Amino acid sequence: MIARASGAVMLDADWATFTLAAVTAAAGLWRYWRNSGQASAIKAADEMEKFHTDRSVSIAERLLDYSTCYIGYEKLSGGVEKIKIEPQDFHLALRHHSVRRKEVPGYDPEKDIFAKTTPEGNYDPQYVFSGREHYVRDVFDRFLGRLERIEALISKEVIAPEDFADHFSYWLKVIGDPKGPQTQFSADKRKTLLDYINRYEFNGVIRLFARYGMDISRPVA
Repeated sequence: MIARASGAVMLDADWATFTLAAVTAAAGLWRYWRNSGQASAIKAADEMEKFHTDRSVSIAERLLDYSTCYIGYEKLSGGVEKIKIEPQDFHLALRHHSVRRKEVPGYDPEKDIFAKTTPEGNYDPQYVFSGREHYVRDVFDRFLGRLERIEALISKEVIAPEDFADHFSYWLKVIGDPKGPQTQFSADKRKTLLDYINRYEFNGVIRLFARYGMDISRPVA
């Protein structure tokens, strides 16, 4: 009787110890997931804030939303100059480096001041990019790079795809849907941008748009 009672007491004690350990482990796991979730939420919020406050993103969006607009051009020599960007300037800046200046859509040599003032040398000025054009390319490189980072964080489940869509739905349609919002983003400018994305292999951007049912990987004729 005593032995059995003692055994029963030991069994109950072992079970209590096991149960306590399991509860402690579960609590620790819950705290881990809670903290991980909080960390992910903080990281997601931080990345979204960086995206929306990035000057390159706001400039790129302005260039997508207006046929002609003014932007602040940060000169290599220092200072910021207000410059006017027209459709031809957009095409010249985002053309592939194998495309000559005169081959961009709607090219008007009278508006191409850079080509007329570039001195002749051991190079063909038709393949040269002006300082302003390099600046616009840098703006879009940073803009598209931000989108690729968003895609990477979505794929790692740090950012929920629906959350990003809520913040960026207008621009997803402007860029990825030819029948999207009525803006001044022409078919020619969309073609130039998609050509830039594909030929310079911004594959993360292509995957990001694919998440929302928009195929921007199609060949650009």
